[in-house]
Amino acid sequence: IMEATKQLLGRLFQKPAGQSNHLIELAKEFVNEHLPDPTLDMALVSDHVGLSKIYFCRLFHKEEGVSFSNYLKLARIERAKQLLLQTNMKVFEISDAAGFSNAKYFGYVFKQEVGLTPLEFQILRLLMSRPGQVFSMVQIYEQVWKDVALGSENTVAVHIRHLREKIEIDPAHPRYLKVVWGLGYKMEQS
Repeated sequence: IMEATKQLLGRLFQKPAGQSNHLIELAKEFVNEHLPDPTLDMALVSDHVGLSKIYFCRLFHKEEGVSFSNYLKLARIERAKQLLLQTNMKVFEISDAAGFSNAKYFGYVFKQEVGLTPLEFQILRLLMSRPGQVFSMVQIYEQVWKDVALGSENTVAVHIRHLREKIEIDPAHPRYLKVVWGLGYKMEQS
């Protein structure tokens, strides 16, 4: 009986060449459907597919080449990037919609994975959406922070400086992210 059970389990968890394990595919579908839920974790997903946490963890890593927790984090960051690009939501709303329970932690993870803060990402998106067009500090603030720009010039200037430090070879002499004195900032056309 033990040998027959092992063979049955072996066939159940065996995947055809070039295909992923169907339980892992089921788990990934469950993750995508429940991504906004901040309580989504390995225990919930492994329970959904009917595997112990330990076995699920090993199988997931074997099949995907990445730990489940890292997969979940990257899936949430991808969702956040989509929302940053396609919606007019505020950063804290995107944090919630991507399944992060804490907006500060979201900002930390986003910067760790993308190399930019969510606000820097949105500024870059805005400027790159219309290369050569000058955006005033007020326009940048209102479109990125989605709030009325009252005394926001320093905030925008600091974020632009940080962005330059990340994308320019020589931030003191920028090639791409240029200031137009008295008017605002623009992304140079290539």
